[in-house]
Amino acid sequence: MRRYVLPLALLMAPLCAFAQELSDSRLIQLNRMTSPPASRTSRRPVLAPEYGGWTVYTGQMHAHTRGHDESVIALPRTLTYAYRYGWDFFARTNHTSSWESYDSNRGFRENYVEAPWTDNMLVVHGIESHLDIYSDPGTHRLHYNTFNGWARTYGGDMSDMSDEVLPRHHPDPLQSIHVQMNHPDSSTNARFKLPADANQRAMLREIVEVSEVQWGTHDAEYWSNIGGYFEALRNGWRVSPTAQYDIHAQDPAGPVWTEKDAAGNFLRPFMVQPGIPVEEVERANGRVRDERLGKDGRGWTGVMVPSGTPWSYATFLEALRARRTFRSSMEGGTGFYVAGGRPMGDEFALSDNRARLQFWIWGKALANYNGQLGNYFTKAQLWSPFRPDQPVAEVDLLAHPTDLTRAAPYFAVTPYESIYLVRLQGPDPRADVLLAPVWITNPTPRPNSPSFLFPWRGSGQLLMWSGGGYGPVHIQTADVNADGTRGAWRTVATVDNINKWVCDLTNERTRSDWRVVDAADETVFSAPTRLTLPSLPPIGSFDYADTTGLVRGWTFDQSSSQTLSNVRLLINGYSVGTWPTGVSRPDVFQVYGTGAQSGFNFYIPQSYRYGSQTIAIESIDTDGTSHVILGSKVVQFPPPPEVEDPGDENDLCAKKPWLIQCGGGL
Repeated sequence: MRRYVLPLALLMAPLCAFAQELSDSRLIQLNRMTSPPASRTSRRPVLAPEYGGWTVYTGQMHAHTRGHDESVIALPRTLTYAYRYGWDFFARTNHTSSWESYDSNRGFRENYVEAPWTDNMLVVHGIESHLDIYSDPGTHRLHYNTFNGWARTYGGDMSDMSDEVLPRHHPDPLQSIHVQMNHPDSSTNARFKLPADANQRAMLREIVEVSEVQWGTHDAEYWSNIGGYFEALRNGWRVSPTAQYDIHAQDPAGPVWTEKDAAGNFLRPFMVQPGIPVEEVERANGRVRDERLGKDGRGWTGVMVPSGTPWSYATFLEALRARRTFRSSMEGGTGFYVAGGRPMGDEFALSDNRARLQFWIWGKALANYNGQLGNYFTKAQLWSPFRPDQPVAEVDLLAHPTDLTRAAPYFAVTPYESIYLVRLQGPDPRADVLLAPVWITNPTPRPNSPSFLFPWRGSGQLLMWSGGGYGPVHIQTADVNADGTRGAWRTVATVDNINKWVCDLTNERTRSDWRVVDAADETVFSAPTRLTLPSLPPIGSFDYADTTGLVRGWTFDQSSSQTLSNVRLLINGYSVGTWPTGVSRPDVFQVYGTGAQSGFNFYIPQSYRYGSQTIAIESIDTDGTSHVILGSKVVQFPPPPEVEDPGDENDLCAKKPWLIQCGGGL
């Protein structure tokens, strides 16, 4: 992949400040190289002292010092760049297709040191192989690196990769091959599948230890790349994240190195900026100096080692096997966490899988984007690849700490998912530290569909379910309408999760749905269960009607007594209209213990107040399915006007609807 990247020091600076950037103490150049840090070991912070301390070592695991051309031999200069930048490990991974004896002669590893410093940079000599997309042979979309053993495939499918790496598997990391998945995405993950054979699956899941996570030039691309990594995790791979460096060397005699602008300045000055270190492998900075943050930042890879453990090749391989890695696209950004007392990267069974799983997090933002975006974290997020659309939990770090050292867990969740990981976000939404997952072999079962032990009305009903951890849960219900549609969910109780709740269904509607929701994680809920109670007719009384047209009474739906209902006015058997209840009736409540707003009180329309009228009130239940006549009364209104010749009946009925010929009953 031949992409040119401009360091953030230039991307973020205005063009007029270019000369000042070149003289900045952080970017001093010596023969187009940076000066080494005053102390290389200062770039190795120790995190999590409460858990014995874990030392951060940083570097990269995917660089082509031969580019795509076997005539380019840039390794010596490359190692000088990487060492002066301050990296602890550097992986040279030239292509299978351009592999030369020069590559093989280096062996699997070596140490590099530059006087007057005495600490070694670990140089890891790996190889990048490729597989084909089955439907399009020759596209070489499936790439992987191997370390401590060189698998060499030039195409084919997963079986070819398995044939290469499985014979080189060994329980001892120092004797085993190690594999990194390169730049996975949805198109490759669909084919980069674990085999069905249980033994091969288990071995591949152990050998393939890490996966690149690409950064992205804009938000959509960034989250798509995160999604590609999540998909690999969902597919069963046990891989921790690394940075997708994937840089290719250029010929130093070619135009990429030598091209100058009109003023005689190098168009690509090959400066190294912490956090986006591109020129360690002699990669061009970009076409022009004033490009902004439109190029992709490669970031770095970190590995976590227990403090006091000497840094060595064996230590590096053991960290890969343990999945103690992170990907950082944030300058100087590092992080580490412990979940349930287990360090990131572990796969384990919980001793109590219903208890809250606590996450303790440490991190450091060591540098900044040229001072313009700040050196702090803005958010700590807990993710699961099984919920890729939003974090499981999130904490806003409002104090903008450069170090995360809070002596308390940042998250405590019921472990419903089998994989969790932590992301620390910097000032820019795409500046982050993505930490290795933890894998849980016995996650908490989600709450299952609740059921009623006694599904009929009356006090003392028992709602029962299972799953959901020990923490509080919400009991929620939603009314089901006559057409089968469901109303809004509402919480009726929050209870300790002892898998049962005693409830009173006296006032419930005939049909309702019920579910159990985790109070601490409301995206986790049981499937709903539908409760259908025996339909009870409305009850009530037609109390009063007089010659002024006043009608009064009360009614409520026994299946949903707290819900206001409607009554229909019938005159001489004809429906005139409906009116709602809602008038206060304390006398009804005193007798029935419900129906406090069950009263109705309205006037018959003026056009019907003539002569003798038989008035009836019909109660309609809240579902609209049950109708009960509450009573009828005959009222003698004043006599109607004299009946006229109907003439044009349509005009007459519009004026005098009480006439017999108009259906008024007179």
